[in-house]
Amino acid sequence: MRCQHCGKLTVVRTLGKGEEFLHRCSHCRGYHKFTKVGHHGSGAVNYCVTKVEPASRENREAGS
Repeated sequence: MRCQHCGKLTVVRTLGKGEEFLHRCSHCRGYHKFTKVGHHGSGAVNYCVTKVEPASRENREAGS
């Protein structure tokens, strides 16, 4: 996949990950959420990737 944060290509292993999982980019350390949306004709799982922004400093302090 291409990282939506930094634009670099990252290999993601999805075997046995289930319905949902988070993947952290090895280049920029940004997170991506993968959600299962069905299967390909070959039986492989099809995931939808959503950009997950890291929590801002203000949000973390407000939650404390």
